[in-house]
Amino acid sequence: MKLENKVIWLTGASQGIGYELAKQLFDRNNTLIVTARHTETLEELASHFPHEKIIIKSGDVSKREANERIVSEIKHEFAVIDTMILNAGTCVYIDADDFSSEKFIHNIQTNLISASYAIEFALPLLKQSLQPHIIAIASSAAYLPLPRASGYGASKAALAYMMESLAVELSQQGITLSTVYPGFVKTPLTDKNDFPMPFRITASNAAKRILQACDKGKAHVHFPKRFTLPLKIIGALPYTIRQWLATKTVR
Repeated sequence: MKLENKVIWLTGASQGIGYELAKQLFDRNNTLIVTARHTETLEELASHFPHEKIIIKSGDVSKREANERIVSEIKHEFAVIDTMILNAGTCVYIDADDFSSEKFIHNIQTNLISASYAIEFALPLLKQSLQPHIIAIASSAAYLPLPRASGYGASKAALAYMMESLAVELSQQGITLSTVYPGFVKTPLTDKNDFPMPFRITASNAAKRILQACDKGKAHVHFPKRFTLPLKIIGALPYTIRQWLATKTVR
């Protein structure tokens, strides 16, 4: 399952975890198709590497037609996708006393619906691979409902559910799926947070952990464990205790 010498489609490649994944995957002699909304940020990334090994396919993957176009171009140029990494995402917090359906939908569209579009169009090309692999970057927020994360957490929990549900069927066809549940990672998104972020790690560290786990074919990847394990344990507690603990985080 080692992610080497593959044709890999990576979304959300222009910054944060995606940017670091691109750099580390390139060092493994992969052919990378990188996607983000803005061509200029992808061109900056690609400028560090030989162009024949990193191919820019810009587009807004929250739009169905963008996914269809990009996959069509990949099919024309490569005829196969060995690994698809669904990393595109956002995080918009919502205060309960000023709930915004618009912000909620933005989280869902960017973090969940975009992944469904990508899978819909890429699945036929994945089936052409000898070792097809789908990797989705969810979040440890999926383990435990937290204040202000009603939109973000819901989108990531739904993404994780979708991946686990698909794995039941796709594993029978030889397609492996890995879902990643990071804790806090230093990225332009988390730099905007106005609250403490315990055990925050660098994007480079996160990318390294993701690749090491996926090399081993792990279906469930979470880190750093000193943060994610307590969340999993609390998430498994009875509802009243879980909610009581969650309310202690409200400022």
